[in-house]
Amino acid sequence: MNRPVKFPDEISKELNPIVGRIANRLLNQSGKQGVAVGGNQWEIIQEILDFAASAEQQINEQRNRIVMLENLCMTDELTGLLNRRGLEKQLDNLLARSDRHDECGIIGYLDLDGFKEINDTHGHEIGDEVLRRLSRILGNSIRNTDFAARRGGDEFVILMSQCNIEHGLARLDALADAINSTHFNINGISISPKVSLGKRVFGSKEDKRNIISAADFSMYQEKTRRKKTIDQLQRL
Repeated sequence: MNRPVKFPDEISKELNPIVGRIANRLLNQSGKQGVAVGGNQWEIIQEILDFAASAEQQINEQRNRIVMLENLCMTDELTGLLNRRGLEKQLDNLLARSDRHDECGIIGYLDLDGFKEINDTHGHEIGDEVLRRLSRILGNSIRNTDFAARRGGDEFVILMSQCNIEHGLARLDALADAINSTHFNINGISISPKVSLGKRVFGSKEDKRNIISAADFSMYQEKTRRKKTIDQLQRL
């Protein structure tokens, strides 16, 4: 018994070039109106369609694996935030957006004060947990359009766009104040993390390395100022 079969005008060659050529040849022979086929022919056609579906599934799985690997390459393993590579990619994207829409962005550079002493006193496991908890605070404090990254060690970066500059800078100050008022209890050990914050407003025509370096320098100026203030208070 013959069965009428109707094919779409074209099977995407992105799935499989061979399947695409075979399907289109069948369509041309049938005048793209349908074709009556017998048992063996129907089995062959069914195999072709099954192969196309399998090829599509394999390609989708491969794409998902590629996306997963790309995400792993841009994610800090300890904290789940962006790593240095992910930070630079998102900064590139923000610079491109700033160029298209004539916008400014803000970068905040945070460094955890006295982190070496935490590791030396309590061990690296406690130190790692401090970094993880600090990262959660950063991740929960930003908008969907912002990005948080661990650039390395105890240094973190916030990227902000699509915001009022004055409000954005104030938000960074509020975030640093919130962290400096936080207390962690880790396995019975009380730790009060302190961070120094550097801020930098940037535009579309700037070099990303200069932007990061400027924010880093601003952070070290703030760290130096904070240290002098603490030293003065201790001498009183």
